[in-house]
Amino acid sequence: WMYAEWKTDTAYEVSSRIRYGDKLYRCVQSHTSQDDWTPDATPSLWVEVSVEEYPEWCQPTGVHDAYNTGDKCTYNGQRYDVTRINNRAFLNCTGLSSVVISDSVPVTYIGTNAFQGCTGLTSVLISDAVPINLIGTSAFQGCSSLVTVTLPDVLSSIGTSAFQGCSSLTNISIPNSVTNIGANAFQGCSNLSSLSLPSALTGIGNFAFEGCSSLSSISIPNTVSIIGDSAFVNTALYNN
Repeated sequence: WMYAEWKTDTAYEVSSRIRYGDKLYRCVQSHTSQDDWTPDATPSLWVEVSVEEYPEWCQPTGVHDAYNTGDKCTYNGQRYDVTRINNRAFLNCTGLSSVVISDSVPVTYIGTNAFQGCTGLTSVLISDAVPINLIGTSAFQGCSSLVTVTLPDVLSSIGTSAFQGCSSLTNISIPNSVTNIGANAFQGCSNLSSLSLPSALTGIGNFAFEGCSSLSSISIPNTVSIIGDSAFVNTALYNN
């Protein structure tokens, strides 16, 4: 193996890999090792990993064994690198309660139906430095418990039906980098009451905010050249 053996009185950083006995471990919390903090006895500091380049995917049980940037795995015969969230990755994962994508995870893409039907999901936080430029079609559709969403500053497009049916959504921060909001993107977000659209926005798709019955205040920048059919039908704006 091309990894050093674990030693005491040694500083280890997150994602460091070491050997201990006949097993390989990855550091999950920065620390300086002590005699009684051996990798096999401290799951809060170390998680055992496979020596294979693309080991079989295992469901994480918490932060201590979550996948990190650069990790690789095999799932249903396909190989994955942790740089994108693929289509249907978490489809109908009703037990998922929050999504946090930090600066250390260079996710570039959230795919079609990636979190669709995650009815237990309440919050989504994507750090500003994460290079995601697209929220895919129906990525969060039907996440009926989703309340707050924070998106990164580099995002350019919110896909068709991306947040459709997120009926509990009360607050979403759309960054100024977004130029397009797709058709049906926020359709049926009945608790969304106010929204400030980004200064670079040029297009709002058909039915984008249809059925947002609480939406009574919205600021549309003069850069918008296209507002699709029925974009604001059945909102407080339309009804007034």
